[in-house]
Amino acid sequence: MSVVLIIISPVVWVKVIGFEEAIFPYAYPTVFSMSAAFISAWAFSVTDHSQAAVRERRLFAKQLWQSQAG
Repeated sequence: MSVVLIIISPVVWVKVIGFEEAIFPYAYPTVFSMSAAFISAWAFSVTDHSQAAVRERRLFAKQLWQSQAG
C-alpha cells in the first residue's frame, strides 16, 4: 500500500512522471499506510480461529499472568 501511495503522490506522480495533479494529495503517506497495516494485522489476528491461534492465545494469557504476578 505504501509503495502505491508513494507512486500516486505528488512526489512521483507530478515531479517524476510529469502529470499536472497527483491522485493522492499527500507527499508522505505514512499515516495512512501504517494505520492500514495495524488495522489489517489486528483484523487478521482477531478473525483467525485456527488451532495454532487458539493455542497461542492461551499461551499469551499464561505469560501475561506470569509477567503481572511476578
